[in-house]
Amino acid sequence: MTFEGRDPARLRARADRAVRGRLQFVPQHPRGSLNPALRAGEAVGFALRAHGVPRRQRAARIGELFRQVGLAPELARRLPRELSGGQLQRVAVARALATGPALVVCDEPTSALDPDTRHRLLDLLTELRERTGTAYLFVSHDLSAVARFASRTLVLRAGRVVEQGLTETLWNAPQHPYTQALLDASGPHVALAGAGLHTEPSEEPS
Repeated sequence: MTFEGRDPARLRARADRAVRGRLQFVPQHPRGSLNPALRAGEAVGFALRAHGVPRRQRAARIGELFRQVGLAPELARRLPRELSGGQLQRVAVARALATGPALVVCDEPTSALDPDTRHRLLDLLTELRERTGTAYLFVSHDLSAVARFASRTLVLRAGRVVEQGLTETLWNAPQHPYTQALLDASGPHVALAGAGLHTEPSEEPS
């Protein structure tokens, strides 16, 4: 795997800082990825400092990022334990966006959220993608989230890609038996509407 012509696993030198800043990550469990001793704003500010943003510019940028992800700037003063799961995931998104990345890898970002919070987060990611032009690699077992968010889908089985293509095409006419089995098992909450995709909320979290 390469990103902008480089192997991400080998980006260790200071000269590669700019490349690392263009490739960011949103974890599955943000509470475990945030330092419990750092306030939410400090966690975002740490990312800014690591990528060379001057101290005098950080406070304004932190407030801007919090507003961008739908959080009140005053929440920057709270510790992780004082925030809800949905708020923590938005802090993780703000931290990922702090460096102006070209690509954000989202690892099961909705799996730990209740259905309502999950839909709000997907709305946020969609809005940010349209506003900033940032690309997302969205890793998920939640096919309703994939159908709602992804323009292209890759289906993996045992670590290998078995099928890929436009999400709408793949949902309408899956070619691999494993893809068909996944869609059959996903239940009625994943649906197609006309030429486009839509999903209806499931009753239980995935």
